[in-house]
Amino acid sequence: MEEKIIYQFQQQFNKNPLVVTAPGRVNLIGEHTDYNEGFVLPGAVDKKIYVAIGKNDEDVLNVWANQYKQQLSFNLNAIHPVEGWATYLLGMIFHFRQKGHVFSGVDVVIDGNVPLGAGMSSSAAVCSAFGFALNELFGLGLSRMDIALTGQKTEHVFAGVKCGIMDQFASLHGKKGHLMKLDCRSLEYEYIPFDF
Repeated sequence: MEEKIIYQFQQQFNKNPLVVTAPGRVNLIGEHTDYNEGFVLPGAVDKKIYVAIGKNDEDVLNVWANQYKQQLSFNLNAIHPVEGWATYLLGMIFHFRQKGHVFSGVDVVIDGNVPLGAGMSSSAAVCSAFGFALNELFGLGLSRMDIALTGQKTEHVFAGVKCGIMDQFASLHGKKGHLMKLDCRSLEYEYIPFDF
């Protein structure tokens, strides 16, 4: 899939992209306890969202979503929530800029194999991959937890979902062969070896 998304980005935007992935997740213990500040035991899975990204000379987000066969453009100076998948990208940009991070527009191709609507947190993986990509592309200096918290805020404000931190945390902190015991109140966590 990575080769496919690079080729598509090159065809679409006539330049080479940075490619970032973020996984979906499963949760073994603690359903509904994350937004009640309890303990959860999630793990990242081998299904991912892929983001190919490059800077552009405009203050515009140009994005093509393979899964929806949809191309959209947004002015970064007039960001607001929209219906559908693009609201997650807009929310990440909005909240990063609200924190004082300055960056230009971007061209993006997004794809993935995290099943949509299957409880594996495809929206969190979108926020995580796109947030991580912006952080890398523009050197914003954000930690993985900063990106996770911004993803959670995007879900709350732009998608209207009052989720906890588990999904974004698991996507950004996943480690092969491990689950993560996360205290959703203190955000302290530890890796637990696990044979998937």
